[in-house]
Order: sequence, then C-alpha cells, then structure tokens
Amino acid sequence: GWGMTEGVAAGTANVITDRKFNGTIGIPVPSVDIIIVDDNGKRVGLHEAGEMCIKGPNVTSGYFNKDNSNDFTSDGYFRTGDII
Repeated sequence: GWGMTEGVAAGTANVITDRKFNGTIGIPVPSVDIIIVDDNGKRVGLHEAGEMCIKGPNVTSGYFNKDNSNDFTSDGYFRTGDII
C-alpha cells in the first residue's frame, strides 16, 4: 500500500485476497480518488509517468499558515509530490 501524513496514513492498499507480491501500491481505499497529472496539471494516459494526486475526506484541506495554492490541482486534488 501507499500513504502519507496528509492523507491520514492510508491512501491505497492491496486486495487482501492477493497472496503474491504484485509490485503495485494497490487500489485507492474507500472514498479516496487518485489521478496522475503531468507538469501542467493535465491528466496523463495509461502507463504514462506523472505526479500522483489524491482527493478524499481523509485528505488535508491545506497547511496551517501557508499559501496552499500550489499544493492542489484546480479540481481540488492534493499534489503528493510522488512520481509514478
């Protein structure tokens, strides 16, 4: 799985019935949506590298006393900084 403090730890998890290592971070946990965007914030196609962005009720709405304008996409996804 994958997670970060800004997403209250878990963001993705592998399916529990998968018994073999599959080399992935799994699927989004319930109520979480993930997109992959390029440097311009445009969603990339399947198998294209980009920054993982996450949105859900467990994801921070911003950092205290900080300009958060560059931390989110125009449609409200938190930019994780993780490239996949």
